[in-house]
Amino acid sequence: MIKAIIFDFDGLLIDSEPAWFKARKSLMNEFNMDWTLDDQKQNLGVSTKTWVSYLKNKLEDRLTPDEIQNRVIFKMKNMYRNGEVMSKPGADQALKFCKDNKFILGLASGSHKELLFIALKSKLWEDYFDEILSSDDLKHGKPAPDIYIEMLRRLKVKPEESIVLEDSKDGITAGAAAKSNVIAVPGKEYPVPEYVLNSAKRVIESLFELPDTIKSIEQELVEPRDGEGE
Repeated sequence: MIKAIIFDFDGLLIDSEPAWFKARKSLMNEFNMDWTLDDQKQNLGVSTKTWVSYLKNKLEDRLTPDEIQNRVIFKMKNMYRNGEVMSKPGADQALKFCKDNKFILGLASGSHKELLFIALKSKLWEDYFDEILSSDDLKHGKPAPDIYIEMLRRLKVKPEESIVLEDSKDGITAGAAAKSNVIAVPGKEYPVPEYVLNSAKRVIESLFELPDTIKSIEQELVEPRDGEGE
């Protein structure tokens, strides 16, 4: 049966992509350069190192990696503290359901770790999670499965005993590569290719569907055992 639920953060629990877009676009505009929706799409769910490197190339080395990271993160911190970043529909209810039903909860995010804790505090979510992990803690970010493999190790559960919740192409790919049961919750603004969605156990429209989806996955996992010995 399912023992652990592992949540992604940006784009899944929190509608942070508009804020990330605004912060990066603001930085680019300082140099009379543009940040497009396609640029944003290519940086969904990636590690801090990856998006900083991307911006460095876009800026043609006008800023160092540390300068880029510090300036974008500063803008993001202010938006969280000012209440400008909204929760995704059903996020509060999904977290409460999982906690009430005694699931072990993990948070596996590509977000900068300091910013992650500021965001969690702003939503009063810091006490929900048994383990919090950022891609910045690992050598490889998503779509590599490292963050989910490490999270499963820390939570002491097998991949088949876990559910990974993801919204992005790279995140879904990472969860599937870690052999977890992936529930995809793709955002309409940044569609996920069909071949990636096919690697997920379930695809749902919002986190409001999570309780019934968990139950259906558990039923599917237990049914083969019911047939043993027939």
